[in-house]
This record gives sequence, structure tokens and C-alpha cells, in this order.
Amino acid sequence: MQDQGLIIINKDLGISSFAVVARLRKILRLKRIGHAGTLDPFATGVLPVAIGRATGAIQFMQDYDKTYAVLASLGTRTDSGDREGQVLAQIPPEDLALAFEDLKAGGLANILKAHQGLLDQVPPMYSALKYQGRPLYAYAREGQEVERASRQIQVQIEDWDLLDRSQLPSFALQHRELLPPDLSPSATHFFYARLKVSKGTYIRSWIDDLGEDLGLHAYCEGLCRVQCGPFNLDRAPTTEELFDLWRSCGQDVQATSDQMRALGLLRPLAAGFPDWPQKSLNFDQALALTQGKTLEISREELATCLGWSVHELGPLPDPNFSARVVLTYRDQMLAMAQVLAGPQDYYLKSIRVFASHEDLSIT
Repeated sequence: MQDQGLIIINKDLGISSFAVVARLRKILRLKRIGHAGTLDPFATGVLPVAIGRATGAIQFMQDYDKTYAVLASLGTRTDSGDREGQVLAQIPPEDLALAFEDLKAGGLANILKAHQGLLDQVPPMYSALKYQGRPLYAYAREGQEVERASRQIQVQIEDWDLLDRSQLPSFALQHRELLPPDLSPSATHFFYARLKVSKGTYIRSWIDDLGEDLGLHAYCEGLCRVQCGPFNLDRAPTTEELFDLWRSCGQDVQATSDQMRALGLLRPLAAGFPDWPQKSLNFDQALALTQGKTLEISREELATCLGWSVHELGPLPDPNFSARVVLTYRDQMLAMAQVLAGPQDYYLKSIRVFASHEDLSIT
């Protein structure tokens, strides 16, 4: 199971998530590479990338909660909700300055209460969400607007602040990733926030909605994903840093891969699921699983796996019971499995296996 794993990238400014995958293909010479949780080109931060058989686990990583740091420019609204869009509306500088002072005096706190917790959000037109097989941004670029259903999201505001342009130098000491190199000269007043959000949340839409409620307009000037599930920016290289490593290894794929593992940059797949129920398999069980067979699991084993007492499972298998479990072999993630109830006991049925039976003999 050596041709699989996770690379947590600190996505560079100005490139797409797809471009990150293309760059890694060049370095690692692998076709099977994919990412979890798309980041817009103007955004930076944590982008989990799976390689080899681990790409099959991306579907289980899409529900990660995420944390973002965002810098919003006040006073202007754009069609995309970010600095790259066309300006739709602006308020006069003198009105913005007066309103900003009111916000600093305490006017913002109450409005923020209405923008956290369980919210309804309409996905923006400038998004990769598909309608009739095409991403919404394709319609937006053609000047078309399509109907989008609202969705429920969860937002927790962990930190926030207001600052004017004179405060940006000190702000940049801690949040350089939020300041684009070509900051608009017309941007003078800003709102900073750190947000923990659920799957499917669009930060640009959240900022746009907040700006409209403030009566000031707002758009994303800078956006950085600082947490994605169990991963943060710690030891997360940019693709340029990986290219430097690749060059230092003489552009040798195996040497680069070995060095990435040694440095902790190529992580085991199990690192993506640290809080999931786990069960370790012996060789015979692992082999049976890779051959498509189901595995019996006793009530005692299942209770231990779930962290329950055996009494919580009841005296007989519950036909409605279902749970997902990470199966490991020799401390490596072998499969994602579903626990189902049988007539007399429970059993494990694989959802996705990340190794073949040939892999087991060389692990």
C-alpha cells in the first residue's frame, strides 16, 4: 500500500485546485490524484490531496468542517463576491467612513448574531456547483442567472475585527496570507473574521449577505482556509516548495516520494480519519476483505470499536443499525466499511477497499 497517501497542500494564490493536482502529477508521475474541498484561485490554504488508491477516500472527506480566515473590503459589492468580480455597487467614501465609526462603536455585534448558527444560504452563481451538467460559473460568465435552491449551513464566528487601511501593516504580521500583493487603492475599510463552517458553505456569499445587512456592501479581499477536517497549515507545503524538493532529488520520482514520507509531507490515509471508529484486521481477515467477502464482528468487538458498552447494542442485532468503520491492517488504512445487522450478529461490508490482495504480501 505504498502508492497511496495524503498530501496537505498550502494552495498558492492565483491558481486553481485543478492546477495543484496537475503540478503534483508532474512531480509524482501518477495519474490517480484528486483533491477534497475545492478552493477558488484567489483563495489560499489547506487543500487535502489524495494520491493513488487513496483517491477512493475523497468521497468520505467531503463532509469535513472547515475553518477560514477572511478579510472583507467594505463599501463595494461585486458580482462574484470577491475582488476579481465586476463592481455592482459602491457607497460614497464619506458615508463609508461615518458608517464604519458606528460599527466600531458597537453596531456590528448584533448584526453578526444573525449571521451565525444554522443559516439558509443560496449558492452563488460564481461557483462550481452544477446545473444541468454545467458549473454555475459557466452560466454566470455568459450573463445568465439560474434558479438555485437554498441550503442549510452552520457557521460559527470564532474571531472578528474591524480595521482601516492604516492598520494593515500590523495586521499583515499575523495574516499576510489575507493581503493580496495588489490590494485595491480604493479599499479603505475592512472586516476580518475567522469562521468555522459546515460542508457546502460559501464564504463569499456569507460576506456578501453580511455587507447587504450592514447597508455597506462587502466582498472578499482575501480568503485562507486554515483548517479542513483534521488538517491545518502545519507542515503544509506549497506546490512551489514541492517542486524545490523534487529538483533537489534530481527530479527522481521515487527519491522525491521517499523524501516526502521522511519529512511527513506524504501522510498515511488513516490520518484523514483520526476520530472515526477503527478496527484492526489480521492477515486472513484483510485478505478476505480484499477478495470482496464480508466479515463477522461480534457485539463485544463492535462495542469496543464504537467506544460503547455492549449493553448499548441491545441483546439482539438491530436491523436498522448502521455505522461506518475504518478497517486497518498493520496500522495502515485498508478499507472503509459499513457495519450492518445480520440475523444473529453484526457483520462488516466494505464500501471502498484501498489495497489489493497482492499489496498485503508486500506490506
